Amino acid sequence: MKRLGDNFFFHFFDRMVLSHNPTLELDHWTVDGVKWTRERHTFAGLTYSFNIEVCTGTYTGHGGWSLMVIHEHWWKGSQQRSQRWVLLTSGQSADAMAWFKKQEKRFKSIDRNSDLVKG
Repeated sequence: MKRLGDNFFFHFFDRMVLSHNPTLELDHWTVDGVKWTRERHTFAGLTYSFNIEVCTGTYTGHGGWSLMVIHEHWWKGSQQRSQRWVLLTSGQSADAMAWFKKQEKRFKSIDRNSDLVKG
């Protein structure tokens, strides 16, 4: 993961969310000091539909930050479009990135340990 919003970021973000909210039924949860909320907005019209999912993470400790991870899906007949993006709403991107890299290291450690148990 090199920056907020790259493909590696989204892959890791999905994995992190599913590890703490596997059924995606929770509206809020906490991971290592970051409070997360998940909101979904849906519209179905005559000619098009869309779904927007917004996960907001807020860290209030030293070097605090807040960001939104947005996933949009649009449909018009058989056409569809999906896009994802990140919006840092407060704080420094370096502080948020440091937190995500710390979580990524934890996941890699868990992966290595589970491989040792399987092996």
